Amino acid sequence: MGKFLAVASFHNNPEEHIDLTFTNVLKQTHQDWLLIVADDGSKDPEFRRKLRKRVERLNDKRIIYYHLENRRELYLYQNTFQHLDYDYYFDLDSDDILHEELFEVYDEHFKRFPKVQSIFCDYEQRNEDGNLEQWSLVQEPHNYKEEWYLRHRGEFWDIYRQRNTQKMFGHGRCMRKPNVDKLPIQKECKTSTDTYFLFYNLTRGQHLHIPRNLYTYNRRENSDSGKMTEAEHLDFNTNALPFIESYKDSGKVAIYNDVWHVTSAIQTCDWLSKVSSLSVWADVTPEQEVKIQLLYPKKDIVFNQPHDNVIVAEQSSDLSGISRIGDFKRLSILAFKEADGVPITQEDLNKWIDVLQEQAFAFAPDGNWYAFFRQFRFTVDRVREMPEVEFFYRSGPELRCGNVPEDRSYTAQFWLKDKMYYSNTISTNVWMRYAMDYWRDWECRIVDTDTEEVLQILKPDQKVFGVQFDSSSLGDTISWMGQVEEMLQQRDFDKVYVRLHKPELFNWKYYERLGIYPVTWDEYWPKNWQTLGIYQPEGDPAPRHKHPRDWRTINLGAVVADQLGIRFVERRPKMSPRFYERDLIEVEETSSVCIAPSSTAAAKEWQRPGAWQTMVDNFNSNGWKVYHCSKEETNLTGVERASDGGPDSIFKVGQQINYSGKFIGLASGLSWLAWALKAEVCLISGFSYEWVEFEANVRIINKNVCHGCWTWDRFDRGDWWWCPQNKGTERAFECTKTISPEYVWQELETAGWFNI
Repeated sequence: MGKFLAVASFHNNPEEHIDLTFTNVLKQTHQDWLLIVADDGSKDPEFRRKLRKRVERLNDKRIIYYHLENRRELYLYQNTFQHLDYDYYFDLDSDDILHEELFEVYDEHFKRFPKVQSIFCDYEQRNEDGNLEQWSLVQEPHNYKEEWYLRHRGEFWDIYRQRNTQKMFGHGRCMRKPNVDKLPIQKECKTSTDTYFLFYNLTRGQHLHIPRNLYTYNRRENSDSGKMTEAEHLDFNTNALPFIESYKDSGKVAIYNDVWHVTSAIQTCDWLSKVSSLSVWADVTPEQEVKIQLLYPKKDIVFNQPHDNVIVAEQSSDLSGISRIGDFKRLSILAFKEADGVPITQEDLNKWIDVLQEQAFAFAPDGNWYAFFRQFRFTVDRVREMPEVEFFYRSGPELRCGNVPEDRSYTAQFWLKDKMYYSNTISTNVWMRYAMDYWRDWECRIVDTDTEEVLQILKPDQKVFGVQFDSSSLGDTISWMGQVEEMLQQRDFDKVYVRLHKPELFNWKYYERLGIYPVTWDEYWPKNWQTLGIYQPEGDPAPRHKHPRDWRTINLGAVVADQLGIRFVERRPKMSPRFYERDLIEVEETSSVCIAPSSTAAAKEWQRPGAWQTMVDNFNSNGWKVYHCSKEETNLTGVERASDGGPDSIFKVGQQINYSGKFIGLASGLSWLAWALKAEVCLISGFSYEWVEFEANVRIINKNVCHGCWTWDRFDRGDWWWCPQNKGTERAFECTKTISPEYVWQELETAGWFNI
């Protein structure tokens, strides 16, 4: 098995071409390859960063980002990457589409024919809207040099009279590895890459054209070579001319010349991709049958036998004998008006087409015909066309419809196990979803409404999955990241992409080894994904379509475990290595403790007057330093500020917590940070039950007074003084007012904080 080196350069391409380029190579059935990508001077200054980021995120050792300084360095006729181990060099246009079997077919032909130095293949051409403009059929010439001059200097009708095809070149340029570092060029200018590539390799040996459509050429306006000046046109073949002039016939491969009409009939068949088996009707020998099968290793092809799927290759101008093929469901006929050098006019071609039309429609009135450049194609497809639908999971099941045939009625049904939750009629360009916005194992059944026959059963492809954090809260982010890792343990994914507000908190080298990758809000996002959040619309504290359980009554991590469809397991996330450094703090050989007295609502704070100062004084009198970690200013004395409000403030606070190893805080984000860093945490809270947060080393709550309102009432984020039962009375915030510093100190002693 040979190794391919595919090289793709980008120049002013839209970003979706990045995805297309990687998909082209990753989907190949032949998996022994390397891919080099580089930005070739795009005007968008961010394009290089996005391209490099995509390479890093794919984390595939076969994909290499190549840094360019000067435009045109990457063109195939210069750099051949001799330091890399490969057998075949493939020139990959970033905006075109490769068939998944291209590398496999090329490799087989390179192995079978050692004198062949380069291979092209047939292709189809589509416009920017994806509509088919033409298909190419390239017939190998007797003499490449003479053919090139005819094609480039001859008049259109002169070529038409002498040739069966419009094109001389195919696409999918590939050659055996050269033995030079750089290929010679005459001038830095726009160059006909096809011509250069072909004639350079003809100086090395033979060229082979594969008569199979393995390539889709997407023609877009204003591409790099789409518009050229007169001077650029004059220079276009400058670099190839020395090879053209020195061309000598090295003998013909031409293995498909004797079956070219048959291979053309197969590859231009409209329904070929829909079938795995077919019968070809043509006058061929057993040896020729073997050659044809070589082009289609994944198809089961028989010859001149009755079949549901029939392709007819006809070289005569008479289709009257096609009745011999018998019954069929699909039929494709390709006939040629053979070029014989006799002058021909458009009127002659029209008369020829009229005869073929009459004979074809007499045999199959339900067919369609198409004619182009001496070729007449007739197609019949009697197999009912299925609706074009895609089923996704996007925080709930979602169906999107492409073309839906109008001759019948179809229904989409959304199922969970044995229960149908949603049903609706589908039509072209319609989309629908069911409002259950947390993960479940959905399937969609496409049903013939009249017969109730299930035509398709669809499930979202979740090998690559996205998770988006809708909250930017520090505590939410830390709690939920652990559940993303837990999801990877409980469900099967190849890759998980995470979009969140504070990616700097986490150790991405660790997560990328697991298959979890961060993305920014404007980067690639998978087709299937789940959003995470606590949703509380007006009048509904816990909407059931967002939360399978009332989120107020369960652990913060369990809230998103429910949304991810996993069993909740308390799991610390892996934090950024920066938290474990000591470059932002002063290291002192004394006991210390970190405190965070401030939070985002009065209900969360320790409302006992003077309690925090008493705690600070007790620590100071015992020789402990106290670091104040809340970002808010403080009136406490005897403390040192750990938070300075700078860009690295969170890392400075985290380093201090990690070094001190002990933390006293509230039901807030810094307590979650201390827990994630494995510090000993004393958490003081009355408005939340202890099971709402992580399992703290010391949990302070007074259950003899009003408490737990986070769970039994609707928290009002807009009311700082929110206290749902006792606001405005002497009992307001009694849940923490009744907690004395002496009691907290006693609990710390019991927990062994001072056994040093």
